[in-house]
Amino acid sequence: MTAAPVQETVQDLSKAIVFEWSARVCERLAVALESVATTMLSGVEASISQSMARIDMLTKPQDGKPAVVSGWPKNDGVVPNSFAPSPVEFFLEDHATWPDSASRLIGKSLGDTAGLPIDPVEAARLLLIRGGFGGDGNEQIAINPLIWAAPSQDWRSNSGSSAASSYIQAEPDNGANAVTATC
Repeated sequence: MTAAPVQETVQDLSKAIVFEWSARVCERLAVALESVATTMLSGVEASISQSMARIDMLTKPQDGKPAVVSGWPKNDGVVPNSFAPSPVEFFLEDHATWPDSASRLIGKSLGDTAGLPIDPVEAARLLLIRGGFGGDGNEQIAINPLIWAAPSQDWRSNSGSSAASSYIQAEPDNGANAVTATC
């Protein structure tokens, strides 16, 4: 026997061990993800369903009474009756001018309006949702968007391939007999 066939046999055996360990890791990961889906995500689904039922209850008439919330707020330039001052209150300016004043002030707070809707209220709403409201355009945003995620990590291996790598060491011998597994 020569050294080459023995070396190939040892390499094939180490690859078989790596594939077996990779299969075990993938099977355990599949069980863990299924458990996450059935426990954590079912709670999230139940909470979303309950919230949707509450919203449905608030937006539909109940027992002959009008709905608590009839729909989305309208940007039609009219102050809703629920925000109108009572007859005994005295204001320095008429409440009917509030929408115009608000639009003017919001327009001044927007900064660069390139790529935004023409209406300042709609532009501010868009910036609040996607981010970018509260700065002059030259600095970082002052307010986090309503929908945002932290920057994700790059989970690719250092070798440039898209496969995930695991480092398995059977004995603490300074890595001499270490096996690297790739899923």
